[in-house]
Amino acid sequence: MINKNNKLVFLLVISVFLLASVIGVSAVEIPTLRVSTWGGNYNNSYKLEVVKFEIDNNCKVEWVIGQNPEFLVKARNGQLDVCTINYQWALQGETEGLWLKLDPNIVTNMKDLYPRAITSEYVLWKDIGESPLVYNDKYIKEEPTSWNDLWNPEYKNRTVMKYFLNASTLELAILLAEQNGGGIDNIEPGIKKIADLYNMGNLIGMPESSTRHQQLFEYEEAWIGALATGRLKQLWDNGMTQLKMVRPKEGTFSFQSSLAVNKLTKYPELAQKFVNFAISPECQENFIINNLYAPTNTKTVIPEDFEYKDLIITGEEFDNLFVPDYEKMNAHKAEWAEMFDRLTTK
Repeated sequence: MINKNNKLVFLLVISVFLLASVIGVSAVEIPTLRVSTWGGNYNNSYKLEVVKFEIDNNCKVEWVIGQNPEFLVKARNGQLDVCTINYQWALQGETEGLWLKLDPNIVTNMKDLYPRAITSEYVLWKDIGESPLVYNDKYIKEEPTSWNDLWNPEYKNRTVMKYFLNASTLELAILLAEQNGGGIDNIEPGIKKIADLYNMGNLIGMPESSTRHQQLFEYEEAWIGALATGRLKQLWDNGMTQLKMVRPKEGTFSFQSSLAVNKLTKYPELAQKFVNFAISPECQENFIINNLYAPTNTKTVIPEDFEYKDLIITGEEFDNLFVPDYEKMNAHKAEWAEMFDRLTTK
């Protein structure tokens, strides 16, 4: 027979068990969607709108911060649901068969994208960033006009470039190859030129981390180099008005922030709803204002009073974007990296 005290203990245990069960059921009922992003201002722009998405879809978004090569690894291992990833790497993932085919009945904003922003049934361009030439006019008094100015001996240990496999560096190698008798099918002249920049001591570094790349400008260790407009905007917002941007006569390098859904996701419909949210005009406007990234949705409105409005690529400029043959780049980048390593090993 259960006495009064034992009965109270029994009821308390049952209550705790039931409460734990309810909490457990609630956790199961609210899915967590894992979305990759590069952090910094890019992640901040996502956060400005994502709460509404979470409420509307009764879910939680978990941000997976990192770099493009890491995102592919995590996608292969089923550790991501949605990839925000540069197009070069999205295309590699598509070649590997990592992505889920997008359903236009779920991703309804697809119909409003620039046609070239729908690269396949698996990958969309979310927004377009630009990597102009950035320099610190506290130390560099004469405005540079060409990417070749990076080789100025006065900039010894003061130039910076992203790691060799970054799209902007590979595109610069193609450009330099074209200037020196080669091209994407004969890249060696371009790689030799970048290796010369390294060997002459002008390069302070080739960081893989976008944050570290930005910090080299922030701490004024680097005076000149390519920098994504989103990162530059963040530095301007922090008062670094001595950093200036210029579009060299040879042009600038664009990069396409892309979206893909991992075919291993447990939430295929929810993941596609996130893609639809990410290409909506409301979400894209945040990336214009905070990152200077051009929208891919033709219905996205650039605020009339936005002071950097003229820096945003739209309309005909979008249609005329130079996009290299990423399939060739992906097919050969490993051997190109080996060539660069050989030429920079002393």
